[in-house]
Amino acid sequence: MVEFVQQHFAFLGPAYSVAYGMVNGLGLRFIAVAEVLAIYFVIETVLPKSRNSFASTWRGALFNATSLTFNTFLFTAIYAVLSRENLVPLFHVDISWLTKSEYLPLQVVGWVAAAFGVAMVGDIFYYWFHRAQHGVPFLWRFHRVHHSIEEMSAVSSYHHVAEEFMQYLAVVIPIALFLKIDAEAVPWLVTTLVATHNYFIHSSMNVNIGPLRYIFADNHYHRIHHSLEPKHFNRNFSTATPLWDFLFGTAYFPKGEWPKTGLAEVPEPRSVKDYLAMPFRK
Repeated sequence: MVEFVQQHFAFLGPAYSVAYGMVNGLGLRFIAVAEVLAIYFVIETVLPKSRNSFASTWRGALFNATSLTFNTFLFTAIYAVLSRENLVPLFHVDISWLTKSEYLPLQVVGWVAAAFGVAMVGDIFYYWFHRAQHGVPFLWRFHRVHHSIEEMSAVSSYHHVAEEFMQYLAVVIPIALFLKIDAEAVPWLVTTLVATHNYFIHSSMNVNIGPLRYIFADNHYHRIHHSLEPKHFNRNFSTATPLWDFLFGTAYFPKGEWPKTGLAEVPEPRSVKDYLAMPFRK
C-alpha cells in the first residue's frame, strides 16, 4: 500500500510544498505591505501635500490586495520551476569583505553600496522599459491603469496585475544576467527603504529632501511624470534616481509644482472588474 501511494501520488509532496509556499508567502507579503502602507498613511495624514478621499484610499487598498494575491501565487509557481541562482551574470561583484568587516563604519559602507548599486543598475533597466510602456501601444494599455489614478498616494499607486510579470521579464531577468552583488546580509532597514521607495515617490506627504532630490527621486519629482499638464508629458521616467532622465534628456525638476494627476481621456477604474478589464477595453 505504501509503495502504491509513493508511486502514484508522489507528486503530492512537491504540490503541497508549492501550495504551502503560496499561502505562507501571501500572508507574509500582506503583513509587510500593510505595515508599510499604514506608516505612509499616517505621515500623509499628519503632513499632507494634498488630501485624498476615503473612496480613493479604499480603491487603492483593494486593487493593491488584488495584485498582491495574484502575483504571489504566480511568482511562487514560477520560482518553483525556475531559479535566478542558475543565471550566470556578466559582472560579479563581491563586497562581502566590507559587510563582514569587524568595523561598523565599513559595514555601513558595504550595506549602502549594495543597496545603492542594485537600485541604480535596476533603475537604468527600468528607465528604458518605462519609456517603452509609454511608446508601445500594447504595453501602454496596461500601464495606463497606473496613470489613470487621480488621487495619488502611497496606497493609490497600484499597477495592473500583469505589469509585475512584464517587469520581471524586462527588468529583473536582465539585471540578474548583468550583475550579481555578494554582500552577505544587508540589514532589513536598508532593504526595506529601497523596496518601499516606490510608495514614497507616489505619496502625497509634504516632505522636502533638499539637495538629495538631485540624487534620489522624491514624490515631487515623480508627480511630474503623472501630471495632466502637457508641458510635463514624457518626463521623469526614472524612479530611483533622476540621473538617467538627466543623461537622456527627459528630466524636469519641479519648482514647487504639484499638478493634478490622471488621464484626461481615460477614467480611473472604480471596481475590481474595471481594474482587471481596463487594458482590454478601447
